[in-house]
Amino acid sequence: MGRGDGPGRPPLDVPARLIRITLSLRPGEDDDLLVFFDELPAGSRAQAVVTALRQGSGVGETAVSQPFDETELLAALEDLLF
Repeated sequence: MGRGDGPGRPPLDVPARLIRITLSLRPGEDDDLLVFFDELPAGSRAQAVVTALRQGSGVGETAVSQPFDETELLAALEDLLF
């Protein structure tokens, strides 16, 4: 069966944008997050992170209806990543 032959997901009109994130998590400090990632099924990390961002941080609300300071946003992201 070739591409487009089956009943799979229809092609999207807009190409995906790839956002790469690397987290450095430390045992003893980030145990809750380490357990979260360890318990995820293979191949589901990206969707789990997207869901957590949407549910826990109000990302959608900030992006749509509230002004934000880019400097604060970048600092918050840096805290998450390093």
